[in-house]
Amino acid sequence: MHPIAADRRGERGLAIVLTFIVVMLLVVVLSQVTTSSRVEFDGAASQFSTTRMAPLADACAQHAEAVLLLDLETTGDDSGGGSGSGGVDAFGDALGGSSGSPLGDDAAQITSKTDSQLDEWMNPSALQPSLGEGYTVYVEVIDEDSKVNLLGLWAADEDKRAAWRETFVRLLDKAFEGTSLDFSAMDADQIVRNLDDWVNGQRPADFPLPKLKPSQEEKDAQDNQLDTDIIENDERNFPLSLGELLCIEGIEPRHLTGFVEDDTFHPGLDRYLTLWSHLELQKPVEDDDDPFGGSVFADKGNKIGSQKDDQEDELLAANLELTADATNDGLVNANTAPFVVLRAIAPDDIPTTFLEQLVEFRDKVHETRDKLAAEAAGQSLFDQWNKPDQKDTTSNFSGGQDTGQGSGQGDSGPDERVDEEDDPARYVFETPDEVISKVEEEFDISLGFARDDDKKAFTDYLTTTSQVFTIRVLLKEDATGRRQTYRTIVWRSVTSDGPRIIVLEPLEPCADPRRDKDLPDDLQDINQDRFF
Repeated sequence: MHPIAADRRGERGLAIVLTFIVVMLLVVVLSQVTTSSRVEFDGAASQFSTTRMAPLADACAQHAEAVLLLDLETTGDDSGGGSGSGGVDAFGDALGGSSGSPLGDDAAQITSKTDSQLDEWMNPSALQPSLGEGYTVYVEVIDEDSKVNLLGLWAADEDKRAAWRETFVRLLDKAFEGTSLDFSAMDADQIVRNLDDWVNGQRPADFPLPKLKPSQEEKDAQDNQLDTDIIENDERNFPLSLGELLCIEGIEPRHLTGFVEDDTFHPGLDRYLTLWSHLELQKPVEDDDDPFGGSVFADKGNKIGSQKDDQEDELLAANLELTADATNDGLVNANTAPFVVLRAIAPDDIPTTFLEQLVEFRDKVHETRDKLAAEAAGQSLFDQWNKPDQKDTTSNFSGGQDTGQGSGQGDSGPDERVDEEDDPARYVFETPDEVISKVEEEFDISLGFARDDDKKAFTDYLTTTSQVFTIRVLLKEDATGRRQTYRTIVWRSVTSDGPRIIVLEPLEPCADPRRDKDLPDDLQDINQDRFF
Protein backbone atom coordinates (compact mmCIF):
# COMPACT_ATOMS: atom_id res chain seq x y z
CA MET A 1 0.00 0.00 0.00
CA HIS A 2 1.24 3.41 -0.87
CA PRO A 3 2.31 5.35 2.23
CA ILE A 4 0.26 8.43 1.28
CA ALA A 5 -2.92 6.39 0.86
CA ALA A 6 -2.31 4.81 4.24
CA ASP A 7 -2.08 8.27 5.82
CA ARG A 8 -5.46 9.31 4.36
CA ARG A 9 -7.41 6.33 5.61
CA GLY A 10 -8.27 8.29 8.77
CA GLU A 11 -9.79 11.11 6.70
CA ARG A 12 -12.32 8.92 4.87
CA GLY A 13 -15.82 10.69 4.75
CA LEU A 14 -14.60 14.10 5.97
CA ALA A 15 -15.13 15.71 2.58
CA ILE A 16 -18.76 14.60 2.56
CA VAL A 17 -19.34 16.10 5.99
CA LEU A 18 -17.72 19.39 5.01
CA THR A 19 -19.76 19.49 1.81
CA PHE A 20 -22.96 18.86 3.77
CA ILE A 21 -22.14 21.68 6.21
CA VAL A 22 -21.42 24.11 3.38
CA VAL A 23 -24.65 23.16 1.59
CA MET A 24 -26.65 23.65 4.82
CA LEU A 25 -25.11 27.08 5.32
CA LEU A 26 -25.93 28.03 1.76
CA VAL A 27 -29.52 26.83 2.20
CA VAL A 28 -29.89 28.90 5.38
CA VAL A 29 -28.39 31.99 3.76
CA LEU A 30 -30.47 31.63 0.60
CA SER A 31 -33.61 31.01 2.65
CA GLN A 32 -32.95 34.15 4.68
CA VAL A 33 -32.31 36.20 1.55
CA THR A 34 -35.43 34.80 -0.11
CA THR A 35 -37.58 35.53 2.96
CA SER A 36 -36.22 39.07 3.28
CA SER A 37 -36.79 39.69 -0.41
CA ARG A 38 -40.34 38.36 -0.21
CA VAL A 39 -41.10 40.52 2.85
CA GLU A 40 -39.67 43.60 1.16
CA PHE A 41 -41.55 42.81 -2.04
CA ASP A 42 -44.82 42.27 -0.19
CA GLY A 43 -44.26 45.48 1.75
CA ALA A 44 -43.58 47.42 -1.43
CA ALA A 45 -46.59 45.85 -3.14
CA SER A 46 -48.78 46.67 -0.15
CA GLN A 47 -47.52 50.26 -0.08
CA PHE A 48 -48.08 50.57 -3.83
CA SER A 49 -51.57 49.13 -3.46
CA THR A 50 -52.36 51.49 -0.58
CA THR A 51 -51.06 54.42 -2.60
CA ARG A 52 -53.51 53.51 -5.35
CA MET A 53 -56.38 52.84 -2.94
CA ALA A 54 -56.24 56.17 -1.09
CA PRO A 55 -57.17 58.43 -4.04
CA LEU A 56 -59.77 55.90 -5.19
CA ALA A 57 -61.35 55.92 -1.73
CA ASP A 58 -61.30 59.72 -1.75
CA ALA A 59 -63.09 59.78 -5.10
CA CYS A 60 -65.70 57.33 -3.83
CA ALA A 61 -66.25 59.44 -0.71
CA GLN A 62 -66.70 62.60 -2.79
CA HIS A 63 -69.24 60.80 -4.94
CA ALA A 64 -71.17 59.81 -1.80
CA GLU A 65 -71.04 63.42 -0.58
CA ALA A 66 -72.52 64.53 -3.90
CA VAL A 67 -75.38 62.05 -3.47
CA LEU A 68 -76.02 63.44 0.02
CA LEU A 69 -76.04 67.02 -1.25
CA LEU A 70 -78.30 66.16 -4.16
CA ASP A 71 -80.79 64.71 -1.69
CA LEU A 72 -80.62 67.87 0.43
CA GLU A 73 -81.00 70.25 -2.52
CA THR A 74 -84.39 68.70 -3.31
CA THR A 75 -85.71 69.18 0.23
CA GLY A 76 -88.31 71.66 1.33
CA ASP A 77 -87.74 74.79 3.39
CA ASP A 78 -88.40 72.97 6.65
CA SER A 79 -85.67 70.37 6.28
CA GLY A 80 -81.93 70.21 6.56
CA GLY A 81 -81.60 71.62 10.04
CA GLY A 82 -82.75 70.82 13.52
CA SER A 83 -85.19 68.04 14.01
CA GLY A 84 -87.69 69.24 11.44
CA SER A 85 -90.32 67.29 13.29
CA GLY A 86 -91.04 68.84 16.63
CA GLY A 87 -90.72 67.24 20.03
CA VAL A 88 -88.09 67.71 22.69
CA ASP A 89 -84.42 67.24 21.91
CA ALA A 90 -82.38 64.64 23.73
CA PHE A 91 -80.69 67.22 25.92
CA GLY A 92 -83.88 68.90 27.10
CA ASP A 93 -84.41 71.88 24.77
CA ALA A 94 -87.79 72.55 23.17
CA LEU A 95 -87.96 72.19 19.42
CA GLY A 96 -90.35 73.30 16.77
CA GLY A 97 -91.01 71.70 13.42
CA SER A 98 -93.40 71.08 10.63
CA SER A 99 -96.03 68.47 10.45
CA GLY A 100 -94.74 67.13 7.14
CA SER A 101 -96.78 66.17 4.12
CA PRO A 102 -99.92 64.04 4.47
CA LEU A 103 -99.92 60.32 3.90
CA GLY A 104 -100.47 59.57 0.27
CA ASP A 105 -97.91 61.97 -1.24
CA ASP A 106 -95.63 60.37 -3.80
CA ALA A 107 -92.17 59.11 -2.94
CA ALA A 108 -90.44 62.25 -4.21
CA GLN A 109 -92.39 64.45 -1.81
CA ILE A 110 -91.76 62.09 1.09
CA THR A 111 -88.02 61.87 0.48
CA SER A 112 -87.84 65.67 0.20
CA LYS A 113 -88.95 66.03 3.82
CA THR A 114 -87.47 62.97 5.49
CA ASP A 115 -84.37 60.83 5.55
CA SER A 116 -85.13 57.14 5.28
CA GLN A 117 -84.36 53.92 3.43
CA LEU A 118 -86.15 55.45 0.47
CA ASP A 119 -83.36 57.99 -0.07
CA GLU A 120 -80.63 57.49 -2.66
CA TRP A 121 -77.86 57.71 -0.06
CA MET A 122 -79.24 54.49 1.44
CA ASN A 123 -79.01 52.72 -1.92
CA PRO A 124 -75.61 51.00 -2.50
CA SER A 125 -76.13 51.09 -6.28
CA ALA A 126 -76.48 54.89 -6.27
CA LEU A 127 -73.27 55.24 -4.25
CA GLN A 128 -71.06 53.20 -6.57
CA PRO A 129 -68.93 55.48 -8.78
CA SER A 130 -67.99 54.44 -12.30
CA LEU A 131 -64.29 54.08 -11.52
CA GLY A 132 -61.88 51.74 -9.81
CA GLU A 133 -61.40 49.06 -12.44
CA GLY A 134 -59.53 46.12 -10.94
CA TYR A 135 -61.12 46.67 -7.53
CA THR A 136 -64.25 45.49 -5.83
CA VAL A 137 -65.76 48.65 -4.37
CA TYR A 138 -68.40 48.97 -1.70
CA VAL A 139 -69.57 52.41 -0.53
CA GLU A 140 -72.05 52.85 2.29
CA VAL A 141 -73.47 55.86 4.10
CA ILE A 142 -74.29 55.31 7.76
CA ASP A 143 -76.68 57.70 9.45
CA GLU A 144 -75.09 59.13 12.61
CA ASP A 145 -78.53 60.41 13.61
CA SER A 146 -79.67 56.81 13.87
CA LYS A 147 -77.46 56.35 16.93
CA VAL A 148 -77.48 57.25 20.61
CA ASN A 149 -75.40 60.33 21.40
CA LEU A 150 -72.87 59.40 24.07
CA LEU A 151 -72.67 63.01 25.29
CA GLY A 152 -76.25 62.77 26.53
CA LEU A 153 -74.79 61.09 29.62
CA TRP A 154 -73.61 64.53 30.72
CA ALA A 155 -76.60 66.67 29.74
CA ALA A 156 -77.00 69.83 31.80
CA ASP A 157 -80.57 68.94 32.74
CA GLU A 158 -80.47 66.43 35.59
CA ASP A 159 -83.70 64.69 34.55
CA LYS A 160 -82.45 64.29 31.00
CA ARG A 161 -79.12 63.06 32.30
CA ALA A 162 -80.82 60.35 34.38
CA ALA A 163 -82.99 59.27 31.45
CA TRP A 164 -80.01 59.16 29.11
CA ARG A 165 -78.06 57.09 31.61
CA GLU A 166 -80.85 54.48 31.65
CA THR A 167 -80.86 54.53 27.85
CA PHE A 168 -77.11 53.92 27.65
CA VAL A 169 -77.24 51.09 30.19
CA ARG A 170 -80.07 49.43 28.21
CA LEU A 171 -78.08 49.78 25.00
CA LEU A 172 -74.99 48.11 26.47
CA ASP A 173 -77.17 45.41 28.00
CA LYS A 174 -78.84 44.58 24.65
CA ALA A 175 -76.01 45.24 22.17
CA PHE A 176 -74.23 41.86 22.41
CA GLU A 177 -76.88 39.55 23.80
CA GLY A 178 -76.23 35.89 23.11
CA THR A 179 -72.48 36.35 22.51
CA SER A 180 -69.41 35.74 24.65
CA LEU A 181 -68.92 39.54 24.90
CA ASP A 182 -72.38 40.20 26.35
CA PHE A 183 -72.67 42.89 29.03
CA SER A 184 -74.90 42.28 32.00
CA ALA A 185 -76.94 45.14 33.44
CA MET A 186 -74.42 45.39 36.28
CA ASP A 187 -71.52 45.48 33.80
CA ALA A 188 -73.23 48.24 31.83
CA ASP A 189 -73.87 50.30 34.97
CA GLN A 190 -70.23 49.97 36.01
CA ILE A 191 -69.05 51.11 32.57
CA VAL A 192 -71.20 54.24 32.96
CA ARG A 193 -69.55 54.87 36.32
CA ASN A 194 -66.15 54.45 34.73
CA LEU A 195 -67.15 56.92 32.02
CA ASP A 196 -68.18 59.44 34.66
CA ASP A 197 -64.78 59.09 36.32
CA TRP A 198 -63.10 59.56 32.95
CA VAL A 199 -65.00 62.77 32.20
CA ASN A 200 -64.32 64.11 35.69
CA GLY A 201 -60.60 63.67 35.10
CA GLN A 202 -60.18 60.72 37.46
CA ARG A 203 -57.65 58.87 35.34
CA PRO A 204 -54.36 57.10 36.00
CA ALA A 205 -51.66 59.41 37.34
CA ASP A 206 -49.48 58.89 34.28
CA PHE A 207 -52.32 59.53 31.82
CA PRO A 208 -51.95 62.92 30.05
CA LEU A 209 -54.78 65.45 30.20
CA PRO A 210 -55.41 68.12 27.53
CA LYS A 211 -54.99 71.80 28.26
CA LEU A 212 -58.54 72.93 27.62
CA LYS A 213 -59.70 76.32 26.45
CA PRO A 214 -61.64 78.09 29.24
CA SER A 215 -65.37 78.14 28.78
CA GLN A 216 -67.06 81.45 27.98
CA GLU A 217 -68.60 81.37 31.46
CA GLU A 218 -65.18 81.05 33.07
CA LYS A 219 -63.72 83.78 30.87
CA ASP A 220 -66.52 86.19 31.75
CA ALA A 221 -65.97 85.46 35.43
CA GLN A 222 -62.23 86.13 35.09
CA ASP A 223 -62.78 89.38 33.16
CA ASN A 224 -65.19 90.61 35.84
CA GLN A 225 -62.89 89.35 38.63
CA LEU A 226 -65.53 86.98 39.94
CA ASP A 227 -64.91 83.84 41.94
CA THR A 228 -64.55 81.05 39.38
CA ASP A 229 -65.05 78.44 42.10
CA ILE A 230 -68.80 79.05 41.91
CA ILE A 231 -68.82 77.69 38.36
CA GLU A 232 -69.73 74.03 38.37
CA ASN A 233 -67.70 72.80 35.44
CA ASP A 234 -65.90 69.69 36.63
CA GLU A 235 -67.00 67.62 33.66
CA ARG A 236 -64.66 69.09 31.08
CA ASN A 237 -62.92 66.03 29.69
CA PHE A 238 -65.71 64.81 27.45
CA PRO A 239 -64.82 62.09 24.93
CA LEU A 240 -63.61 63.54 21.64
CA SER A 241 -63.92 60.24 19.77
CA LEU A 242 -65.49 56.84 20.26
CA GLY A 243 -61.96 55.45 20.34
CA GLU A 244 -61.61 56.80 23.88
CA LEU A 245 -64.06 54.13 24.99
CA LEU A 246 -61.19 51.65 24.65
CA CYS A 247 -59.54 53.37 27.61
CA ILE A 248 -62.57 52.52 29.77
CA GLU A 249 -62.20 49.39 31.84
CA GLY A 250 -64.56 46.67 30.61
CA ILE A 251 -64.66 47.67 26.93
CA GLU A 252 -62.58 45.68 24.44
CA PRO A 253 -61.66 46.65 20.87
CA ARG A 254 -64.10 44.04 19.54
CA HIS A 255 -66.91 45.76 21.45
CA LEU A 256 -66.20 48.92 19.48
CA THR A 257 -65.65 47.66 15.93
CA GLY A 258 -67.70 44.45 15.93
CA PHE A 259 -66.63 40.82 15.73
CA VAL A 260 -67.39 37.47 14.15
CA GLU A 261 -68.65 34.69 16.39
CA ASP A 262 -70.33 31.41 15.42
CA ASP A 263 -69.91 32.44 11.79
CA THR A 264 -72.05 35.55 12.37
CA PHE A 265 -70.92 39.16 12.32
CA HIS A 266 -72.07 41.21 15.30
CA PRO A 267 -71.93 45.02 14.85
CA GLY A 268 -69.92 47.01 17.37
CA LEU A 269 -70.76 50.05 19.45
CA ASP A 270 -69.66 52.30 16.58
CA ARG A 271 -72.95 51.32 14.88
CA TYR A 272 -75.00 52.31 17.93
CA LEU A 273 -73.18 55.32 19.45
CA THR A 274 -72.20 58.73 18.13
CA LEU A 275 -70.74 62.04 19.27
CA TRP A 276 -71.88 64.03 16.25
CA SER A 277 -75.65 64.57 16.48
CA HIS A 278 -75.48 67.70 18.65
CA LEU A 279 -73.56 70.33 16.66
CA GLU A 280 -73.73 73.99 15.72
CA LEU A 281 -71.47 76.62 14.19
CA GLN A 282 -72.28 79.40 16.63
CA LYS A 283 -69.34 80.98 18.49
CA PRO A 284 -69.06 83.95 20.90
CA VAL A 285 -67.68 87.35 19.85
CA GLU A 286 -64.10 87.19 18.63
CA ASP A 287 -61.45 88.21 21.13
CA ASP A 288 -57.97 89.31 20.05
CA ASP A 289 -56.52 87.42 23.01
CA ASP A 290 -58.44 84.26 22.14
CA PRO A 291 -56.06 81.78 20.45
CA PHE A 292 -59.10 80.02 19.01
CA GLY A 293 -60.70 83.20 17.69
CA GLY A 294 -59.36 82.76 14.18
CA SER A 295 -61.08 79.42 13.70
CA VAL A 296 -62.98 78.98 10.44
CA PHE A 297 -65.93 78.05 12.62
CA ALA A 298 -65.80 81.34 14.57
CA ASP A 299 -69.26 82.50 13.52
CA LYS A 300 -70.88 85.31 15.49
CA GLY A 301 -74.36 85.33 14.03
CA ASN A 302 -76.00 84.54 17.37
CA LYS A 303 -74.74 87.82 18.86
CA ILE A 304 -76.23 90.15 16.25
CA GLY A 305 -78.48 92.77 17.74
CA SER A 306 -77.87 91.62 21.28
CA GLN A 307 -75.31 94.19 22.45
CA LYS A 308 -72.94 97.04 21.58
CA ASP A 309 -73.47 99.23 18.53
CA ASP A 310 -74.64 98.92 14.95
CA GLN A 311 -71.09 99.01 13.63
CA GLU A 312 -70.27 95.81 15.47
CA ASP A 313 -73.53 94.28 14.25
CA GLU A 314 -72.45 94.95 10.67
CA LEU A 315 -69.10 93.33 11.37
CA LEU A 316 -70.81 90.28 12.82
CA ALA A 317 -73.26 90.11 9.94
CA ALA A 318 -70.34 89.70 7.55
CA ASN A 319 -69.73 86.29 9.08
CA LEU A 320 -73.21 84.95 8.41
CA GLU A 321 -72.00 82.90 5.46
CA LEU A 322 -70.86 80.31 7.98
CA THR A 323 -74.17 80.21 9.80
CA ALA A 324 -75.71 76.74 9.68
CA ASP A 325 -78.77 75.20 11.24
CA ALA A 326 -78.04 73.04 14.26
CA THR A 327 -78.24 69.28 14.03
CA ASN A 328 -80.87 67.07 15.65
CA ASP A 329 -79.60 67.73 19.18
CA GLY A 330 -79.30 64.05 19.97
CA LEU A 331 -82.67 62.94 18.60
CA VAL A 332 -82.74 59.56 16.83
CA ASN A 333 -84.08 59.09 13.29
CA ALA A 334 -86.98 56.64 13.52
CA ASN A 335 -86.57 55.73 9.84
CA THR A 336 -82.99 54.49 10.14
CA ALA A 337 -82.27 53.56 13.78
CA PRO A 338 -81.23 49.92 14.30
CA PHE A 339 -83.27 47.70 16.57
CA VAL A 340 -80.74 47.86 19.43
CA VAL A 341 -81.01 51.66 19.49
CA LEU A 342 -84.82 51.57 19.38
CA ARG A 343 -84.86 49.12 22.28
CA ALA A 344 -82.50 51.38 24.23
CA ILE A 345 -84.54 54.58 23.87
CA ALA A 346 -87.96 52.93 24.28
CA PRO A 347 -89.35 52.54 27.82
CA ASP A 348 -89.65 49.00 29.13
CA ASP A 349 -93.45 49.14 28.86
CA ILE A 350 -93.16 49.24 25.06
CA PRO A 351 -92.69 45.56 24.18
CA THR A 352 -89.81 44.23 22.13
CA THR A 353 -92.25 42.63 19.67
CA PHE A 354 -93.62 46.07 18.79
CA LEU A 355 -90.11 47.38 18.07
CA GLU A 356 -89.40 44.33 15.91
CA GLN A 357 -92.56 45.04 13.95
CA LEU A 358 -91.48 48.67 13.61
CA VAL A 359 -88.26 47.52 11.93
CA GLU A 360 -90.20 45.05 9.77
CA PHE A 361 -92.54 47.88 8.74
CA ARG A 362 -89.62 50.08 7.62
CA ASP A 363 -87.96 47.23 5.72
CA LYS A 364 -91.01 46.93 3.47
CA VAL A 365 -89.58 49.95 1.64
CA HIS A 366 -87.09 47.58 -0.06
CA GLU A 367 -89.72 44.96 -0.88
CA THR A 368 -92.14 47.40 -2.48
CA ARG A 369 -89.42 49.38 -4.26
CA ASP A 370 -88.02 46.21 -5.80
CA LYS A 371 -91.53 45.20 -6.86
CA LEU A 372 -92.17 48.56 -8.51
CA ALA A 373 -88.78 48.40 -10.25
CA ALA A 374 -89.59 44.97 -11.62
CA GLU A 375 -93.00 46.14 -12.79
CA ALA A 376 -91.43 49.22 -14.39
CA ALA A 377 -88.97 47.02 -16.26
CA GLY A 378 -91.85 44.82 -17.47
CA GLN A 379 -93.85 47.89 -18.48
CA SER A 380 -90.90 49.21 -20.48
CA LEU A 381 -90.58 45.90 -22.32
CA PHE A 382 -94.33 45.87 -22.99
CA ASP A 383 -94.23 49.42 -24.41
CA GLN A 384 -91.34 48.55 -26.68
CA TRP A 385 -93.17 45.47 -27.95
CA ASN A 386 -96.35 47.39 -28.67
CA LYS A 387 -94.90 50.34 -30.55
CA PRO A 388 -97.15 51.44 -33.50
CA ASP A 389 -94.75 50.07 -36.09
CA GLN A 390 -94.77 46.70 -34.33
CA LYS A 391 -98.51 46.16 -33.79
CA ASP A 392 -98.79 43.73 -36.67
CA THR A 393 -95.86 41.68 -35.47
CA THR A 394 -96.82 38.26 -34.21
CA SER A 395 -94.96 36.97 -31.20
CA ASN A 396 -94.98 34.68 -28.24
CA PHE A 397 -95.19 37.54 -25.75
CA SER A 398 -97.42 36.63 -22.80
CA GLY A 399 -97.40 33.04 -23.94
CA GLY A 400 -98.67 33.95 -27.40
CA GLN A 401 -101.97 35.20 -25.97
CA ASP A 402 -103.56 38.51 -26.89
CA THR A 403 -103.39 40.73 -23.82
CA GLY A 404 -105.88 43.23 -25.16
CA GLN A 405 -103.66 46.09 -23.96
CA GLY A 406 -101.82 48.62 -26.08
CA SER A 407 -103.83 47.62 -29.15
CA GLY A 408 -105.30 50.91 -30.16
CA GLN A 409 -107.78 51.31 -27.28
CA GLY A 410 -105.87 54.11 -25.58
CA ASP A 411 -104.11 51.81 -23.14
CA SER A 412 -100.35 52.17 -22.86
CA GLY A 413 -99.89 48.91 -21.01
CA PRO A 414 -100.63 47.60 -17.53
CA ASP A 415 -102.36 49.83 -15.01
CA GLU A 416 -99.87 52.53 -14.04
CA ARG A 417 -101.60 53.37 -10.79
CA VAL A 418 -99.65 52.34 -7.73
CA ASP A 419 -101.64 50.43 -5.16
CA GLU A 420 -101.36 52.04 -1.73
CA GLU A 421 -99.83 48.91 -0.22
CA ASP A 422 -97.23 48.87 -3.00
CA ASP A 423 -96.22 52.49 -2.44
CA PRO A 424 -92.79 52.45 -0.70
CA ALA A 425 -93.41 55.95 0.68
CA ARG A 426 -96.18 54.43 2.80
CA TYR A 427 -93.53 52.79 4.97
CA VAL A 428 -91.67 56.02 5.78
CA PHE A 429 -92.38 57.94 8.96
CA GLU A 430 -92.90 61.61 8.13
CA THR A 431 -93.16 62.70 11.76
CA PRO A 432 -92.43 60.96 15.08
CA ASP A 433 -96.15 61.05 15.88
CA GLU A 434 -96.75 58.56 13.06
CA VAL A 435 -94.38 55.91 14.39
CA ILE A 436 -96.78 54.19 16.77
CA SER A 437 -99.99 54.73 14.80
CA LYS A 438 -98.60 53.42 11.49
CA VAL A 439 -97.19 50.25 13.04
CA GLU A 440 -100.42 49.64 14.95
CA GLU A 441 -102.46 50.03 11.77
CA GLU A 442 -100.17 47.86 9.65
CA PHE A 443 -100.10 44.91 12.03
CA ASP A 444 -103.55 45.41 13.57
CA ILE A 445 -102.18 45.72 17.09
CA SER A 446 -102.57 48.21 19.90
CA LEU A 447 -100.28 49.69 22.53
CA GLY A 448 -103.30 50.73 24.53
CA PHE A 449 -101.92 49.01 27.61
CA ALA A 450 -98.79 51.18 27.49
CA ARG A 451 -99.02 54.46 29.34
CA ASP A 452 -99.35 57.65 27.32
CA ASP A 453 -96.31 58.99 29.16
CA ASP A 454 -94.26 56.02 27.95
CA LYS A 455 -95.43 56.53 24.37
CA LYS A 456 -94.52 60.20 24.56
CA ALA A 457 -91.19 59.43 26.19
CA PHE A 458 -90.42 57.23 23.18
CA THR A 459 -91.57 59.59 20.41
CA ASP A 460 -89.99 62.65 22.06
CA TYR A 461 -86.57 61.13 21.38
CA LEU A 462 -87.34 60.55 17.70
CA THR A 463 -86.98 62.60 14.55
CA THR A 464 -87.35 61.79 10.84
CA THR A 465 -84.45 63.76 9.34
CA SER A 466 -80.67 63.40 9.48
CA GLN A 467 -77.71 65.72 9.01
CA VAL A 468 -74.54 63.85 10.03
CA PHE A 469 -73.26 60.77 8.21
CA THR A 470 -70.37 58.34 8.16
CA ILE A 471 -69.14 57.41 4.70
CA ARG A 472 -67.33 54.06 4.51
CA VAL A 473 -65.44 52.91 1.44
CA LEU A 474 -64.30 49.29 1.27
CA LEU A 475 -61.80 48.45 -1.46
CA LYS A 476 -60.61 44.99 -2.42
CA GLU A 477 -57.88 44.54 -5.02
CA ASP A 478 -59.08 41.77 -7.32
CA ALA A 479 -55.58 40.62 -8.30
CA THR A 480 -54.14 40.23 -4.80
CA GLY A 481 -57.19 40.12 -2.53
CA ARG A 482 -55.84 42.99 -0.38
CA ARG A 483 -58.58 44.86 1.45
CA GLN A 484 -58.73 48.28 3.02
CA THR A 485 -61.61 50.26 4.50
CA TYR A 486 -61.66 54.05 4.73
CA ARG A 487 -63.99 56.24 6.75
CA THR A 488 -64.95 59.89 6.94
CA ILE A 489 -67.65 61.68 8.96
CA VAL A 490 -69.44 64.65 7.41
CA TRP A 491 -72.14 67.13 8.35
CA ARG A 492 -74.58 67.81 5.52
CA SER A 493 -75.65 71.30 6.43
CA VAL A 494 -77.72 74.17 5.09
CA THR A 495 -75.97 77.53 5.26
CA SER A 496 -76.82 80.95 3.89
CA ASP A 497 -74.70 79.99 0.87
CA GLY A 498 -76.74 76.84 0.30
CA PRO A 499 -76.13 73.18 1.08
CA ARG A 500 -72.57 72.24 1.94
CA ILE A 501 -70.56 69.37 3.36
CA ILE A 502 -68.58 70.07 6.52
CA VAL A 503 -65.95 67.41 7.22
CA LEU A 504 -65.92 66.39 10.88
CA GLU A 505 -63.37 63.59 10.57
CA PRO A 506 -61.13 63.32 7.48
CA LEU A 507 -60.96 60.25 5.31
CA GLU A 508 -58.61 57.72 6.88
CA PRO A 509 -58.17 53.94 7.11
CA CYS A 510 -60.25 52.20 9.75
CA ALA A 511 -60.81 48.72 11.12
CA ASP A 512 -63.53 46.65 9.48
CA PRO A 513 -63.82 43.05 10.70
CA ARG A 514 -66.59 42.17 8.25
CA ARG A 515 -65.97 39.38 5.81
CA ASP A 516 -67.07 39.30 2.19
CA LYS A 517 -70.08 37.18 3.19
CA ASP A 518 -71.15 39.87 5.68
CA LEU A 519 -71.56 42.43 2.90
CA PRO A 520 -74.67 42.72 0.67
CA ASP A 521 -75.35 39.69 -1.51
CA ASP A 522 -75.65 41.83 -4.63
CA LEU A 523 -72.24 43.48 -4.17
CA GLN A 524 -70.70 41.63 -7.10
CA ASP A 525 -73.60 42.55 -9.37
CA ILE A 526 -73.26 46.20 -8.34
CA ASN A 527 -69.56 46.20 -9.22
CA GLN A 528 -70.16 44.54 -12.58
CA ASP A 529 -72.55 47.32 -13.53
CA ARG A 530 -70.21 50.18 -12.61
CA PHE A 531 -68.39 50.54 -15.90
CA PHE A 532 -69.88 51.76 -19.13
